Amino acid sequence: MRFFAKLMFLSNCCFLIAAFFHYAKMYQTTAGFPQPLNFLKGTIVIVAEVGWIFNLLFVLLAGIMVLLKKTWPVPKWIYWFNAVVLVFQIYYYFFDKS
Repeated sequence: MRFFAKLMFLSNCCFLIAAFFHYAKMYQTTAGFPQPLNFLKGTIVIVAEVGWIFNLLFVLLAGIMVLLKKTWPVPKWIYWFNAVVLVFQIYYYFFDKS
């Protein structure tokens, strides 16, 4: 579970960076057309795109463990960080039309 939590933390950091790329328009040329992403940007964007599914799974699994009063081997701040980022991910992928 600790490895999964750390993986989700890194994935969510990639999401925050990819959202910054999107809102800062760092992927577009001056004409407004998308340009190919370099390797690092492309990797960050791919990890961010897939990460929301696993983040949802992580938050649900952590919630189930809390409800069943099982011990949680992960620091609470990682859980709360992932839960807050999940709210932003849901908004970004399903409600934001920009």
